[in-house]
Amino acid sequence: MKPLMKRRTVVAVLLLPWMADLQAQVDTSAAEGFPTKPIRWIVPFPAGGPTDLVARLVGHRLAERLQQPVVIEHRAGALGTTGLQAAARAAPDGHTIVLGLTAMVLNAALNKLEFDPMTELAPISQLTKVNLVLLASTNFPARSVQQVLDTAKTAPGTVTCGYGSAFPQLGCELLRARGRAPINTIPYKGNGPAMNDLIGGQIHLLFDSINTALPQVHAQRVRAIAITDTIRGKGPLGDLPTVAETLPGFELRGWFGVLAPAHTPRPIILRLNREIAAVLDEDEVRKKLIDSGFEIAHGSPEDFDAVIRRDHARYSQMIREAGIKPE
Repeated sequence: MKPLMKRRTVVAVLLLPWMADLQAQVDTSAAEGFPTKPIRWIVPFPAGGPTDLVARLVGHRLAERLQQPVVIEHRAGALGTTGLQAAARAAPDGHTIVLGLTAMVLNAALNKLEFDPMTELAPISQLTKVNLVLLASTNFPARSVQQVLDTAKTAPGTVTCGYGSAFPQLGCELLRARGRAPINTIPYKGNGPAMNDLIGGQIHLLFDSINTALPQVHAQRVRAIAITDTIRGKGPLGDLPTVAETLPGFELRGWFGVLAPAHTPRPIILRLNREIAAVLDEDEVRKKLIDSGFEIAHGSPEDFDAVIRRDHARYSQMIREAGIKPE
């Protein structure tokens, strides 16, 4: 009996390289046959914002490389959750992808969702990094983070910080908690309406992504006070101080990336990753993204997965620290 088992073991060992080579050929064939129809790219926010800009810029060039249309589909609602859930429920064949951003992990930490984006979506590629900028109304006298905190402490309950999504909300709450300042947080249905009220002087402060804040800053409708990166000197507002210079450890760095339904075949994930890398390496694409306040950040699917899980853990801790209660 033992010699027979030994022979079977030897045969199995000898077959392993052949089986691995056969599987590699199958995987390559699957990737080469993809795509067979237009790609649906779900963007979980309304048209016209920074998510739309990134998806259309990358999607146009991706379509040329894949030789299939990339159709942008806006599925807004529930701070991005509606579109993400629609992608998670789609067929895992690579013909549906979704634009993910930092709000994905924040919503998973803040809310009881009907699905788990951490397990029901498969990372393909990170696209960009983006920092937030702390903005002030032009009629608000504070011109630095320390002055903001001092003003809030001098007149408790009078300084307001608006937010229209989870990431800016975390900025307001951390400013209040780490600065030990009685700042009132004001919710909006989106950062657009919050920006309008900041311009109109109805609120004093707002955290917004640099790319959407730039036009208002350049037009002097709002005042930029500090960025949420850990070092200054990068990007179009690199001359600003960081919030961390006043509140050590204060860092809010967002990202955009591409995901697919879980169980999408690995060779298709890798094909999409390679094509996205080529798009992001194009000079015109890079220039447009960088000029808009983004930092290019491509890597492997595993790299992007690590970013998602790191930020889920990190921001969950920040949420607990700020005393934000999950809903």
